[in-house]
Amino acid sequence: MKKHYLTSIILAIAIHLCVVVMMLFNSQLNLGTKKPLNNDCTMVSQPVKVKPFDRQIIQETLAKKQQEEDAKQQALEKAELKRKESEEILVQKEKEINEKALNLVVQKQELETQIKLEKEKQDKATTEAEEKRRENEKKALEIEKQLELAEQNRLKEEEKLKQIQALKQQEQHRIEKLQKEAEEKQQQIKATEIAHKEKEKQELDKKKHQEELAEKQKQREEENKRIIEEAKAEARAKRIEEKRLKEEEKKRKSLEAKKTLPKKEKPIEEISEPQITEEPPTKNSLREMQEAEANVPQITAPNNQEKSLIDLYTGHVRSKIYNSTSKLVRGFSKELVSKFEISTDENGNIINVMLQEGSGNDEFDRLVETGIKNSSPLPVPKDIKVYQNGSFDKINLKYEARLSK
Repeated sequence: MKKHYLTSIILAIAIHLCVVVMMLFNSQLNLGTKKPLNNDCTMVSQPVKVKPFDRQIIQETLAKKQQEEDAKQQALEKAELKRKESEEILVQKEKEINEKALNLVVQKQELETQIKLEKEKQDKATTEAEEKRRENEKKALEIEKQLELAEQNRLKEEEKLKQIQALKQQEQHRIEKLQKEAEEKQQQIKATEIAHKEKEKQELDKKKHQEELAEKQKQREEENKRIIEEAKAEARAKRIEEKRLKEEEKKRKSLEAKKTLPKKEKPIEEISEPQITEEPPTKNSLREMQEAEANVPQITAPNNQEKSLIDLYTGHVRSKIYNSTSKLVRGFSKELVSKFEISTDENGNIINVMLQEGSGNDEFDRLVETGIKNSSPLPVPKDIKVYQNGSFDKINLKYEARLSK
């Protein structure tokens, strides 16, 4: 771009110089070709016959010619002055043009120097760029080789990763299986702990209930004793008051008798009062004591009615378990026997099933456990006393295959 710009400037300067030179050349030509003016009025001509003219007319004609000549002379002088001024102006312009041309030449030289320097720089830059291009090509070839090696290594690594991934998946499946088994065992342990805690809680609640009943019984006994003591104290006070009233009545009667009887008559002997003894408890206090005794918890073996209820509900529980399990264990040997411990809540919901003694056939034991869980909720008694005395919270079941229908 710079090169074209400098070329256009140089061409413009050359054209300008040519125009100036042509103008100078034309001006010199015009000056050299001017003819000198003749002030003589005589002209060479053939002899002619002159007629005599009037002198006055001739003088007038000569005066007019003289005036014309003077006017021409003045015009020529003015033209000469203008020419000289024009020449001076042209000379001045020529000087200016020469100065500009010199400046332009200097600028041209400077521009040529700059162009040369720029060209050298461009050549140098081109050389450096060529060298860099070659280096880059070498590097690109090396990089291509490295990429090929990297691609080969990547393919090998991918094969290794696939093998490792397959091994990881196998290991993951095995770990998941172990975790699942561990979770099932953990759940069984937790369920057992929950059942154990629930049983302990129920025992604590039962013990607490018994202690509360005993405390209430004690309070009732103390209240009955207090009532009896108050009744005794009231009876004593009442007897003392009656005794006092009787004594006052007796004294009053004796005084009246003394007033009415003769002086020698002996006074009536005082009747000794019987000894005061404590009265037995009242009917109300006896009733309260009987009610307190009836409210004392009976921590004894269940009676016959409870035994029959327990046996009845136990039969219902076994029947439901066998009905839900018989279809699952159909086809197994009738000699198989396994023992389970079944934990339930007060509503009969099965909390946990634990195998205590296996039958020797894991599949049979697993199916029996599944059938027991499917039979939830079990028909347990609603009476909490019968539920606890019958140990329906921990049912020990001996499952015999021969009993399955």
